[in-house]
Amino acid sequence: MSIKTKITALFLISLVLMLTLSFWIEKLNETKNQKLIISKYILAAKELIPIIANNDKKLLEKKLKELELYTVKNGFKTIIFQKPFTFGRVSISKKDGKYYLTIKYLDEKMSFYDKSQDIFLEEKLITNILLFFDILILFTIYFIILKIVSPIKELSVKMERFSKGDYDIRMDIKGDEEIKVAATSFNNMAKTLQKSIEDRENLLKYIGHELKTPLAKAKFAFEMKDYSLLEKNIKDIDMFVSEILNMHLLTTQNLKKSRFKAQTLITEALGKLYISEEENVQIELEDFLVEADIHYMSIALKNLIDNALKYTQKTPIKIVAKDNKIEVISYGERLKKDFSFYLEPFKKEASSGYGLGLSIVDIIVKKHGFSLFYRYLDGKNIFGINFNG
Repeated sequence: MSIKTKITALFLISLVLMLTLSFWIEKLNETKNQKLIISKYILAAKELIPIIANNDKKLLEKKLKELELYTVKNGFKTIIFQKPFTFGRVSISKKDGKYYLTIKYLDEKMSFYDKSQDIFLEEKLITNILLFFDILILFTIYFIILKIVSPIKELSVKMERFSKGDYDIRMDIKGDEEIKVAATSFNNMAKTLQKSIEDRENLLKYIGHELKTPLAKAKFAFEMKDYSLLEKNIKDIDMFVSEILNMHLLTTQNLKKSRFKAQTLITEALGKLYISEEENVQIELEDFLVEADIHYMSIALKNLIDNALKYTQKTPIKIVAKDNKIEVISYGERLKKDFSFYLEPFKKEASSGYGLGLSIVDIIVKKHGFSLFYRYLDGKNIFGINFNG
């Protein structure tokens, strides 16, 4: 059973109960009022009959005033009570919800009305007006609740569509504040999940594509029994997979920060590389302290150094550490596209030439709250990390 059906059922039950209760109370009050007015009219008739029989008009007027009765015209057909007496008859009639006393003596017939029952009629009118407004309020609440829950139904439908693979589905940010918060939360969740799913799919596609070449080379080396080339290809595959895993773990693993010197970071990064000749790297150091996860930061710096060694047009490359920055400087042409283009993970065009290195560096640096920068000066590519953020 849907929420709307449940709300409608509760609304109808409440409406029926309200009408039933109001009808029962009105009937109860009407019966009570009828008994009271009949009793009062019977007592009044006992006092009025002798006066009417004596035809004493002054005394009749006085007595009617005492009893708060008013003379009215005859002609009431609906009789609810009557009682004969010598030379006449007493009857009580009802018309339009009002009760009238009629006394017939010989050929004379007089009818009276007790105005005190007007109070009951006014109370009945007020009760009916209040009942009308109660019903109106109940209808208003019903439609307001339907309006409130309609976005919940929409959210349920869109969540089901999302679960079936429609990852572009989003909620409209409208309605009450709570609904806006729920819609915003859903959109944020959908956006995060969509990105995660797309990243995973892109990751699998990229790995499948990039592994073809080194695996083919490894297979060729194995067939040619060139074990040194086979070993190199296996190391390239291992390095590639390690970089992918390191980048993936950054989204799920907390950093283990510690304080260390820039010199320590450079040493750790160089230790992760195989450098055939130490003269290919020059270091200029004005040491400073860094607070970060040394494992991941050394991977980031290692990637910058590795790219510089691979694509420099001449050696040595330089590692300059000062003013809370570490720069890796190499010789070569300026990047052909904007620097941000090369930071997009799993993008084949961006990866050609720089691999996943810059993407991994950017993710690690941003995870720490630092910044990665690039500039070109005097035929030199300068990639750096700013530890000031």
